[in-house]
Amino acid sequence: MEKSLRVVGKLDVWNGSSLKTFLLYIVFISSIFIGVVLYPSLSVIIGVLCCVLIFFGPKKTIQAVSIFVLIRFLNPAIVTLPANLGAFSWVILILASTINIPWGFIYLKKVFFSILIFCFVVLVLSVITSSAVWISILKIISFLLGSLMALSVFNRLDSLQLRDIVIWFFSLFFVVVILSLFTLIDRGIAFNLNGTGFQGILNHPQTLGVFLAPISSYFMGRFMFVSKKIFSIDVVIFLILICLIFISQTRTSALSVFLSFISTIFVLIFPKIKAQIRSKVGFATKFFLGVIILSLTFIFYEPANNLMTSFIFKRESSSFDEALTSRSRGVTSQWNNFLNSPIVGNGFGVYPGPLPSKGIQYFMGIPISAAVEKGFLPTAVLEEVGIIGALMFIYMLFTISALILRNKDPSWLCVFFATIFINIGEFVFFATGGMGIFYWLIIGLCSVAYKMERR
Repeated sequence: MEKSLRVVGKLDVWNGSSLKTFLLYIVFISSIFIGVVLYPSLSVIIGVLCCVLIFFGPKKTIQAVSIFVLIRFLNPAIVTLPANLGAFSWVILILASTINIPWGFIYLKKVFFSILIFCFVVLVLSVITSSAVWISILKIISFLLGSLMALSVFNRLDSLQLRDIVIWFFSLFFVVVILSLFTLIDRGIAFNLNGTGFQGILNHPQTLGVFLAPISSYFMGRFMFVSKKIFSIDVVIFLILICLIFISQTRTSALSVFLSFISTIFVLIFPKIKAQIRSKVGFATKFFLGVIILSLTFIFYEPANNLMTSFIFKRESSSFDEALTSRSRGVTSQWNNFLNSPIVGNGFGVYPGPLPSKGIQYFMGIPISAAVEKGFLPTAVLEEVGIIGALMFIYMLFTISALILRNKDPSWLCVFFATIFINIGEFVFFATGGMGIFYWLIIGLCSVAYKMERR
């Protein structure tokens, strides 16, 4: 037991029994993904098994939710999933919420209150303002259940279960990266339709970029803030992940990793924050070396300069103004909609005005889902819920952040900030019916990571 707790404290997945668990998880996860690709109908069986696993405790619940959401986002070029697979997302979410949320009320009263009050206020506003009330209501319910479930289920884990879950998430990231690299054998599979963005085994380059941002921030945080060495395996893994983000052409993910680093530095300035830089001299040395190496590389090595230019502009423009046009149009539209209804907004999870003619899913004649792609979180929140809802959102985000700041390891601060800053271009915070639930699981992990520092 003492040895296991030391492993938990170090969070070393390459040590002893942890390495064995890591390898077993890799084989298990790889088998599931490959099995679904070879036999798509297997995804329905896995959906049923995921529903059953929820009754076997919090660790199995986290594993079931995380693996199923990734199955749903597999690359359509390698597998055609059954049309009814999305229904399992609701069943899994409802079951996991029913079993785990009551535990959360015991340990997370303040955070739960902030989420509940936000959802109640937004519900009232949406009933008044939404052009698609049923869609807004169901999206509020989905967010409420997903966020409370993710925070609750992690608070039910003991230290050894938490260690296994960390290894599980490392295994998930490892398998997705390795299998994605194998897709490079066929460019038609590896890249999206226009042939510029690397998507690997996932269904879109943005999905892969969003998936890689938190783990990239983690290894960046370990190298810069925790490791005392000038060079370590952490920086090698980080560089590989960043390269994948670059070839995926996901600018938002790269920016979120950078901003997570800056935000962590800013937070560590405050004396009351428990997390600290392990070696300030080592940090300064690595920081300045990194700046010098990158500067010299981009100045004197033209291919690297061209790569960076292509990444920033996505080969679609020749200036920063043009590169930001696609985002700025959406932000401008959201801001104008907010100005038209600044106090109460225009309805949660929808656009103002009539429902779009495409992209709506119905159940018994009721529109239960409509595809909404919004990038920039601040204007999206203002557009949907107005000033009143935005104030409730800030309060909710503040209480959640307070949980994360209990960590002494700055790596987890980097991960958390990455999950927040990804929403400046990919608004997944409320998308608990999709990739957003995976992000909430990461937030839940960050909220209890401080427990791994205990002996």
